[in-house]
Amino acid sequence: MAVCLDEQDNPYYITLKLRPENGMDLQEQHEDIIPGYYMNKKHWNSIKVNGSISDQLLKDMLDEAYELVLSSFSKKRQLEILSL
Repeated sequence: MAVCLDEQDNPYYITLKLRPENGMDLQEQHEDIIPGYYMNKKHWNSIKVNGSISDQLLKDMLDEAYELVLSSFSKKRQLEILSL
């Protein structure tokens, strides 16, 4: 995850890794979800933080991003992370 901040250190974009098919669907449905800035556009999506994306949708995207990144680690490392 990456967070872009404005001059007052307020987030204006959050960039998350999503499954490619989910990211493309969300980009088509919401103008405030775009291909990820400076990232692999197939896997990463930037979400404009201006209130138009519901808290629940943002939470769902964060959960998916967490699961995707966690699953990229070895089983041993996953267990270490989950036990923190």
